[in-house]
Amino acid sequence: RIQRPRSMARNACRALSLIAAALAAADGYRLGHRALHRSVHPQARPTLPRAAVSSSTAVEGEVAAAPTRGPPPELTIPGDTLETLPSHVAWTAASTALVLFLLGRAFLASWAHAAIALATALALGDVVTAFIHFGTDNYGNMDTPVVGHVCAAFQGHHKAPWTITHRSFYNNVHKIARTAIPPTLLAAATLPPAGAAFVACLLYTQLLAQEFHRWSHCLPGDLAPWQRRLQDSGLILTRAEHLRHHQAPFHAHYAIFLGAANPALDALGVFRRLERWIYRWNGVEPNCWKEEKGGSDVRRAALR
Repeated sequence: RIQRPRSMARNACRALSLIAAALAAADGYRLGHRALHRSVHPQARPTLPRAAVSSSTAVEGEVAAAPTRGPPPELTIPGDTLETLPSHVAWTAASTALVLFLLGRAFLASWAHAAIALATALALGDVVTAFIHFGTDNYGNMDTPVVGHVCAAFQGHHKAPWTITHRSFYNNVHKIARTAIPPTLLAAATLPPAGAAFVACLLYTQLLAQEFHRWSHCLPGDLAPWQRRLQDSGLILTRAEHLRHHQAPFHAHYAIFLGAANPALDALGVFRRLERWIYRWNGVEPNCWKEEKGGSDVRRAALR
């Protein structure tokens, strides 16, 4: 009776370990692939349209962790960097280890409860990314307390979406890993094993979503074959699905973990209802209403 949950716990931990290792190893593939491309095609031109780079946001003298063939990166957050620092690796490793421990503990306590917790976290993770993405895209700015940097990062991403492709796995996800550790520890101390595993896995889906988000902006040739297969299978956010969001007025397709929640959320008009309620409550208009292209149409749809 004990062997089965222990075996499942080991398998679950091994699976998550392999996922984390594969995500990190993908950076090595990208760097090697791009170095080879540059050696063979030293005069390769950008494959994306070059946007105007303002003096306030252009990156001068900084070497990207994963150089791309597209336009130069633009950073919108003061103090942001494209380098991979030891602290980035440490926070990401600590968060991953904590999730593995709590998930393994849950499977040892009850494999059925742990499996339900994991499946529920994966299913809800996509929806959570949609609401976070909606909120940070449309409300707040750099001066907003607590979440100002997050709002500025999401909104700045629309101006230079290719910048994310210059980041390594650790550089891209370390802020989410660091933010997730305190609530995960709190859940571990106050909830039963399955409950703590659910919280840990739900928060970890947000970390994975940020990495899948990066992949959706990469050129297919800059991804490893297994990454392209995951996208092509529809098991994670696809490039085509996310690029639908990057069309003005940026009012739909907010889910960035799997992307599976987008059709239902958009068809039900969930975010138009939220915009209407928020506007009637405090008079604040979302940013998607202010876009020159299509913003007025979104506003009418929300207020009708």
